[in-house]
Amino acid sequence: MLIELGNPIFNESTTILGISGVYTGAARQSSQVAPTSSSRYNNFNVQVITDQASAANGLVIQGSQDASTWRVVAQSAIVASTPLTLSVPVTYPYYRVVLTNGGVAQTSISLVSSFTL
Repeated sequence: MLIELGNPIFNESTTILGISGVYTGAARQSSQVAPTSSSRYNNFNVQVITDQASAANGLVIQGSQDASTWRVVAQSAIVASTPLTLSVPVTYPYYRVVLTNGGVAQTSISLVSSFTL
């Protein structure tokens, strides 16, 4: 279930990356986008489609206790022109996405993240 309260949907990037280019998303605080103080989001999700393959495990979701020290909580390679969605349970206060492009410059990309119940 996707909820739009508190702006939990983030248009991360549509900016193309060059060869081995890296996009690092902003820290997203799960408690700031919770619909009410008594409920919390259950998942952090990332969806991407790009015309080029990523580096090995080039799509990464990172979690953090303090938005300073980051740990990899999910990762996957991106196959060219194939949509990919990663989802992790919310167990950290902060999340961000990191994407590392592969050996060919992109000409298109759509990268979106969200919190869901």
